[in-house]
Amino acid sequence: NGRSIHEILSDHYLSQQFVKVVEEQDIQEIDKLLPEDLNNKDLMKIYVFSNQKNGHALICAQLDNLGKGASGQAVQNLKLMLNEF
Repeated sequence: NGRSIHEILSDHYLSQQFVKVVEEQDIQEIDKLLPEDLNNKDLMKIYVFSNQKNGHALICAQLDNLGKGASGQAVQNLKLMLNEF
């Protein structure tokens, strides 16, 4: 179910600086994801939308990937190699 998925993702990403697992939400609230919410942020938000009645869950990841081209990835990888995160 959605709650279990949310718990697993939350535990997995708990120590990650740039990934946030948003509190579990009802699937009816999906219209609240706006593309510009993460503009100019080094962040990815993971949403788990669930419909307990039907036993469905939807996982959605929201990120600002502008400026994340090859040069941005190279800098991020360099920081990871130098343990700067």
